[in-house]
Amino acid sequence: MTERKRVRVTDGHHSANVTADGLKQVKLLQCIASYPFAQQESPYQNLTPQAYLTHNRVLQLDIIVPFSPDLRDKYAGLVPRYYSQRNTLSNFVEFAISHFEKYSALSKLLALGQSSSDTDDVWCLDYRGVLTLTVGKETYEELGLTGKPFLGKNVEISMVGFVHIFLSESAPNTNEAKAQGWHSLGAKQKGFLKSWDQRRGLWDIRMTFDQEIAPSNNELSLQEMTPIVRQMNNTKIPQFNLEYASQQSNTDDERSDWNEEVQAYFEWVGMACMGSERLQNEDDVDPYLAVYDPPLSFRVGDLLHVRWTGLLHPTFINRALDLSLESPYAALVGQSVATSPVTYISPPPLSQSQPRAPREDSEDTWALLFSHTNNSNNSSDVRWVLAESIGQWDARWG
Repeated sequence: MTERKRVRVTDGHHSANVTADGLKQVKLLQCIASYPFAQQESPYQNLTPQAYLTHNRVLQLDIIVPFSPDLRDKYAGLVPRYYSQRNTLSNFVEFAISHFEKYSALSKLLALGQSSSDTDDVWCLDYRGVLTLTVGKETYEELGLTGKPFLGKNVEISMVGFVHIFLSESAPNTNEAKAQGWHSLGAKQKGFLKSWDQRRGLWDIRMTFDQEIAPSNNELSLQEMTPIVRQMNNTKIPQFNLEYASQQSNTDDERSDWNEEVQAYFEWVGMACMGSERLQNEDDVDPYLAVYDPPLSFRVGDLLHVRWTGLLHPTFINRALDLSLESPYAALVGQSVATSPVTYISPPPLSQSQPRAPREDSEDTWALLFSHTNNSNNSSDVRWVLAESIGQWDARWG
């Protein structure tokens, strides 16, 4: 059954002299940092996140900015890493605990365990130090642990329950927390993991760390993600007007016009990420064969398109965002790992996650567009629009 999509658009502005590192209390960065597992399916290949975890397919982040030799060289110097191994979940948990003891839970270790051909059971470890298991009926009945039931009776998927195990600290010791499937890692939980390993065997695990941490483990296979950088010349570029900023005085007609304009901007971003020839100024394709019109107000210039493929850490995305803020405008496009039980963690102090259906065709994407504008004080502000799209079987928005 195809999962329907839901879309939400938010916007805002902040002072242009604030870097990404200083934006921790700004909604823009909170939105992006809330996605712990960032990836985007390649527009050039028919690849799914599930296929990537099995066959080392593509995970990626795209950035579109005005061309600049200086920015091109800076982006090219950003080379993140991720690691892979085959291991039991019990052994991985011991590795994660030793990592937390060495670096603390704030080291932001992220990991994913893929499902196998005969089960949809999956798990992930997020930067809170929480191991989340999403399991089918057979595994759920054998757990011996209280879990949170799935979203509703009409969800036509095999997932039935969620279990959360704190590896780095104790879980909240309340009946409500236990009823929601929150546990500390004790003897009972370790016993379940070992028995599950005996029945299931090894997992294909992908993990990533904060860029400053290089784990010393010979059993980990290192993958470096050298970006693909390309220049797009003679391209139609919109004159971005993002100054709506949720003003209450706008009329219904003005809001409708603004919504249509923003939709056209994001369509342009998608075409740019695909390297579409329809954006070329000299493009004269027959309109009966390919119908696309850029936003009405545009100019012709050169673009820089940067792409990283692999499991990306949110601290890396923050670095890419910080660098992109040097441009007069930029677009960042990403998609969370569809088969991860957790794709979004709310900003502090809550830092909560909601149940979702981790399927190959699950939807969880975001696209950020921002531009610099002059304010009344003759200084520059950054105005931004963030579009998020999630599936119907994601409880983040209810």
